[in-house]
Amino acid sequence: MVDVVEGHRFPFRSRVRLTDLGRKIASLLAEVEKLVPSFKRYPELLAKV
Repeated sequence: MVDVVEGHRFPFRSRVRLTDLGRKIASLLAEVEKLVPSFKRYPELLAKV
C-alpha cells in the first residue's frame, strides 16, 4: 500500500508514497470518519477493523 523510493545519490533520501490501493483505502477511511465521528476520539477502535 506504500512504495518506498530510495535515493542512490547523496544525501541518500528515501521517499514513501501511497500506491493506488493505498490512496483508495485512505479515501475510504476518510469517508468512514465522516460517518462515525467516535473513531476520532477512540483510534483504537479503528485499529481493530
